Amino acid sequence: MAQSNVETLRAMYEALGKGDMESVRAALAENCHWNLGGDNLVSGHYSGKEDIMDLFASLKELTRGTYWVELDEISGEGDTLTAQTKVSGERDGSYGEYVTQGSWMFIDGKMHSFSESYPDEASVDNFWRSF
Repeated sequence: MAQSNVETLRAMYEALGKGDMESVRAALAENCHWNLGGDNLVSGHYSGKEDIMDLFASLKELTRGTYWVELDEISGEGDTLTAQTKVSGERDGSYGEYVTQGSWMFIDGKMHSFSESYPDEASVDNFWRSF
């Protein structure tokens, strides 16, 4: 029996937390798209597996390996899901954390698109500010 999209999403967040980037890569559709809200170093549109994997590498680099995502809840069913997470890390000696709301679209069991927004966008922009 095929894994449900909820199980796939939960497994992807678990793999991300363990640093298992090959499992994260395997969950993504080849032509996937990600949109990160805000006005900061990492906000913008990312297209394709490699672009998204490069984003994850940048997040780790910018936080000197402290980037962490904790899954709070998944809602929805079928091919459209919403996940609420808490992101934390350290940048330039300062610890920060913020809440995200992510909308996921699946096609044939693969993550096809993702759009992230924030209840407190100013805190996210402050955390990922450029110097």
